[in-house]
Amino acid sequence: MHSQDIITCQQTYKKKILISLGGGTQGYGGIASGAQAKLFAETVWAMFGNQWHYLRPFGEAIVDGFDLDLENGPAAGYENIAYRLRQLMNDDKAKTGKEWILTGAPQCPQPDAMLDVALRNTVFDAIFVQFYNNPSCQASNWVLGKDQTTNAGFNFAMWDAYAKKSKNPKMKVFLALPLAGEIATGYVSRSKAASIIGDLKRYSNFGGFAGWDASLTDLNSGYVSDLKKALNTQPIPALPKVVKRKADFAIHGHSHHKKHL
Repeated sequence: MHSQDIITCQQTYKKKILISLGGGTQGYGGIASGAQAKLFAETVWAMFGNQWHYLRPFGEAIVDGFDLDLENGPAAGYENIAYRLRQLMNDDKAKTGKEWILTGAPQCPQPDAMLDVALRNTVFDAIFVQFYNNPSCQASNWVLGKDQTTNAGFNFAMWDAYAKKSKNPKMKVFLALPLAGEIATGYVSRSKAASIIGDLKRYSNFGGFAGWDASLTDLNSGYVSDLKKALNTQPIPALPKVVKRKADFAIHGHSHHKKHL
């Protein structure tokens, strides 16, 4: 991607462009001190944000924010990176009025081993929760009406509550899914994904759908467009009715039914 490509996306197509830091590759993890974390954040800002730097990969193009997809440990220093980036964003907004975006990409088991401290101590605008490659809580475990408040199953409700208690109670929670079954566990068909999206519309912090990753859309043509349609048209389904039965109880080894007077 070149400088003009980014500017065209922003100005002509009104798209927000984020730089994602980290990923599942090896070779990084942890920062020795708060000072080094601060320097790292300031270097990233100078390279991609609203500041001059001798090395700017995208030239004069200025991104709209930063995504922390930090998956390797130790997690030391990650909260300092997030905090300093938010400071720089706030300072620039005060000068220019530009709205900046800070996001994270935690794994679905909560708390996230790498990002939890950063998410709890810095204002994030959104999180792209990875509901894949995590057998306990990935999207393939979703069942309409099933409890979503623990790591024992699909746990979007748990993340919705987490967002509401964060530094930004309006932080949006995105359903991040793999775009093809060949690249990750937890893949769900487009029809099931649409049903999940309908279910999640009942949560006020639900932000939408995120796909991993865009370069693989050709493996599953139409998947993204179908889910985008679901965001606009999929209705919120009625939850299954809970059938209540008269309670039984035992006294001295004998079973009795409650009598209603």
